[in-house]
Amino acid sequence: MKNRIRQAITLFTLLSLILPLMVLNIQAAPPFDDLTPNQYSFAGRRGTTYTAAWDPSTYEITISTPDGTFPWDWIGFVNSNGAIAMAGHPDVASTFRFSDPSSLSGLGVGDVMRVKAWDIISLAHLTKIGLVIGSGPSAQRAYLSEGTISHYVLAPHFIGYQVSVLGRTVTVRLSHLAPDTLQAVGVIEVQVDDPTNAYLVLASDLEPRQEYQQAIEYRNSSSTYLSYQAADQAIRGYNSDGTEVFFYASSPLSSWSANNLSFTNYLNADVLDGRVLGGQSDGRSALKVAAQPVQYFYIGNVVLGSTERANPTTLINALRNSRLSALHQLPILDAPGLPAFKFVLTLSNLFGTYLINPDARIYYSDKAFPYTPDVLGPIVKFSELLPDAWLDAFRDYLDFVGQIRYQSASDGVYWWKADASGMLPLPSWYGHNIPDIFYRDRYNAVTYRFQYSDLYATALYLTGLANYYRATADQTFVQSQENVIRDTVSALQIFDTAYGTDGNLFPHLLMPMGDLARIEGIYPAESGYTVYAYEDAASLYRALGDDASATNLLDNYVAPMRASYDATFWSSNAGFHLPRRDSRSESGSGTYFNDFWAQTMLPPLEGDLGDSRLSALLATFIRTEFHDADRNYRWLSTDSENYEPDYRFVEGYVMEGGFFNGVPNVIVTVRTLV
Repeated sequence: MKNRIRQAITLFTLLSLILPLMVLNIQAAPPFDDLTPNQYSFAGRRGTTYTAAWDPSTYEITISTPDGTFPWDWIGFVNSNGAIAMAGHPDVASTFRFSDPSSLSGLGVGDVMRVKAWDIISLAHLTKIGLVIGSGPSAQRAYLSEGTISHYVLAPHFIGYQVSVLGRTVTVRLSHLAPDTLQAVGVIEVQVDDPTNAYLVLASDLEPRQEYQQAIEYRNSSSTYLSYQAADQAIRGYNSDGTEVFFYASSPLSSWSANNLSFTNYLNADVLDGRVLGGQSDGRSALKVAAQPVQYFYIGNVVLGSTERANPTTLINALRNSRLSALHQLPILDAPGLPAFKFVLTLSNLFGTYLINPDARIYYSDKAFPYTPDVLGPIVKFSELLPDAWLDAFRDYLDFVGQIRYQSASDGVYWWKADASGMLPLPSWYGHNIPDIFYRDRYNAVTYRFQYSDLYATALYLTGLANYYRATADQTFVQSQENVIRDTVSALQIFDTAYGTDGNLFPHLLMPMGDLARIEGIYPAESGYTVYAYEDAASLYRALGDDASATNLLDNYVAPMRASYDATFWSSNAGFHLPRRDSRSESGSGTYFNDFWAQTMLPPLEGDLGDSRLSALLATFIRTEFHDADRNYRWLSTDSENYEPDYRFVEGYVMEGGFFNGVPNVIVTVRTLV
């Protein structure tokens, strides 16, 4: 799932990578009325062939499906302060490593699987929409996820689908509003073609939590207190950590329940019992309304005012207009010989503008936590192509992550796993790095910084800042970051010299990603990006008027690292740049790890470091054992002796990584479009 969704998302980010590989005609934006062809068929995750069609009058992409499934396991619509996500496959729970196996039991295609806000804080989880026709023993009852979905829609202001159930046609649209600072409201719009004698039941488990673990473990925590606010006709879920969620509708309620009953009981009741369960529970609640042609349901941390609650279209249209404004600044490219490229690129722009980087929040807030390399990716790849609003947001983000850099090993709260030797991962010299992972609390402040190697994040801060300066010539901002620049350069310089005794300047991966704590060594991707970061830092030093520091970096760090890069990392037997073990590795020092990391190809693709090996790298990476039949790449390729196989996936090893693992996977997708 994640690779398929990333293939759509990262195709846009691939522009700077494929420019040397093909001839492109850049057309004046926005040529959306001349999108030829205006549809594209592709194979989804489960072998189904989907057709996506673009409507230039509405900026909507409709994805039709012959079997009701969605091309991806789930998809989220993101707004500034939150996200709402829809299931595309009933086994989606298996994609969340830390979930209780029963956490999403009963989830069906088209169900709302998450509403959340403030990045890490969950507001609610599984939500099911029920249709009831009639009453009593003869009534027809079904949840929409039991019907047949004909198509899905991706639009500037919503994601949604159309389903046939109980002889009626129902259209669902999911959006997310941010009425004010730190306010988030998920919107569920339900249209019924024939509301005669029909009722809608919305059942949800309300579990407002702010802990990281609860952002992933969806249900069964028995931590929610329920109440009913009669004046607002809203059910409230409350957690003792201070978080709360409100569940309400635009129409007057026919009945309601906050009695923690099963979803089946809620659907089968002609009149919901109007009772509140005392004490803590899973928070299962339900609302019932008489069906109208159009009605809205809301899950959020605020109750909207009466006008917006009755009709939120003014707020939703404002959101749509702001996103279209950003979309119109993004370029559309034609690639001779790739007739579908322009369409796929537009689809990627929609993902990027509407679902990933909307408004002023750069990162994808439906993740449990933001991964800094993911966040910095667009400005690292193509800063000069970003809309003005995005550049402003990246400026603020660069300032933010720079100010929360680690000042010393004792700062912050770290989540780590010591390696097999028992050596602690944070020596006294460690400091000044940009955190790979962090998140905000309910007060919009950074609370925990989950620490891994920080090499990517630190290097990409420097590259991102340099690219921002190239795109904006904002020297005042660069000057405001001088202390951060010097700290982060120093952190990269000492990462190897204080850590290892191998005599080279390549930075060791001190703490491997995820649960991979047995691996210690130097890595081609991190080392390549460090070379580029030193070069970008040298340009920043020159902007600051410090030519001596710039020359020192270029002569004493960049030059020797470039000279030894290929000799250090290239494995002629593997046909790939591979990481090298160091003395802390269980299996000895100096030998290769046979780990074909996707991001290893990025340094050659994005510059001239190791680029003489590019053809061999590509030939190795497109071997059949690295992907399944429909080009759905594994996160981590084969021959990975120190990685535990992830048996949730048929395809062997998986890497719960970020942006840099996915970009090269698109190369094969582009090739298949020819």
